[in-house]
Amino acid sequence: MTPKNRDAALVEYQRQIGKVLNCVANCWVYAYPSRKAGQYMLIAAPADAEKTDKASEYFLRVKRGKEVLFFRGYQFFEVFDDDSFRISTLKYYYSIWPKQSELLIDFHYHERKADLYKGHLHIPPKPGVAPVHFLINKHIPTARIPIEDVVRFMITEVGVTPRTDAWQSTLNETEAIFSANRTK
Repeated sequence: MTPKNRDAALVEYQRQIGKVLNCVANCWVYAYPSRKAGQYMLIAAPADAEKTDKASEYFLRVKRGKEVLFFRGYQFFEVFDDDSFRISTLKYYYSIWPKQSELLIDFHYHERKADLYKGHLHIPPKPGVAPVHFLINKHIPTARIPIEDVVRFMITEVGVTPRTDAWQSTLNETEAIFSANRTK
């Protein structure tokens, strides 16, 4: 379904990202204009959180058996005002934390040089421990990673417990929409 206007495109995009993230966390997603003209910021927040524009304050709680992990994710994007009102991701930051003070892995997509967007990930050092290998804090190149793949990774590789049995079909459905409409 093609949105009929910019507002409908924003609502639909928030709904799609919300479906993805609710596979692992009880949350809501909202977008608001960023400081750069024509751009928006999309934030995922716990369902019980107060609304704020500070994405760094939001950690989604995800369960890994009896353990609680934390996920933080936000994006910057723009809406193309053509017949399709497509969304184009300009940058994203997706982080998985075993504790709110201890980052496990960090997926990024943002401009690194003029007109060049680079996907990469970071493996940070454990706080208070000397780096154990040379890849700590390096920019490890990746392709652009859909948020569906990050959630899929959390469930299949990290062991996060899905909140719904339909998580695979939900991720496949929303990723198909992303793939059909991607601009970059």
